[in-house]
Amino acid sequence: MKIVIAVLMCILLVMTLLVPAGTVIAGAFGYTFTVFNISVYAIIIAVLSACLLILCIVNKEPVNDFSVCLAFILPPLSLINTTFCVLHYPSAAVAAGTIISAVLCGIVAGMIIKSSALRIVLIVLSTLLVGMVGAACFFSLVFGNFGAKTVVKTVESPSGKYYAELIDDDQGALGGATRVWVYEKGGINCAIFKMVKSPQEVYCGKWGEFEDMEIHWKDDDYLVINSKEYELDNTN
Repeated sequence: MKIVIAVLMCILLVMTLLVPAGTVIAGAFGYTFTVFNISVYAIIIAVLSACLLILCIVNKEPVNDFSVCLAFILPPLSLINTTFCVLHYPSAAVAAGTIISAVLCGIVAGMIIKSSALRIVLIVLSTLLVGMVGAACFFSLVFGNFGAKTVVKTVESPSGKYYAELIDDDQGALGGATRVWVYEKGGINCAIFKMVKSPQEVYCGKWGEFEDMEIHWKDDDYLVINSKEYELDNTN
């Protein structure tokens, strides 16, 4: 049983690391990291955490030091994951799934970790991170659904390497803007996530300007907007 617990904890660790590590690593190389279905992801880690708790309740054997280390790491890592998920994918389902996972991981840690010193360190660290999660949830609740970006038109470059999106950025009472973002096709696509080059914003104008805007490609290096040429930054 303790081997099954260790294996399940490793799987949960990898899944919990996915969004924070993926976002940081992709961002460092100029890419954007996206989970294909973040709600399903949140449900999966919540279910894995629940299964882990059940196994720990049923198990009557002392676990090994490796499982104790994982039990110590999982609660703070789950709280960090919650912060990343809530800020990047603001929704009730995502918040609920990731918070449930963090709470269950904390319960598992309390059951497995016997050292008083480790428990105190974990409690202090988790308390600090709970404040970060609370701030993230508040920010997401207040600003997560503030405004909306609508893709009005998509124009592909002559070679098909790039495509430009004409975007209506509606910011509610603050007005908004008309933006043009250029994406490079390709990237890394896996079963549950993808990494694509972060878009270049080549134009930002007045809100509503998109209604009469003319946009086309001269070539792969220049985008023409209302008869004016905008050069792409291809240095990355």
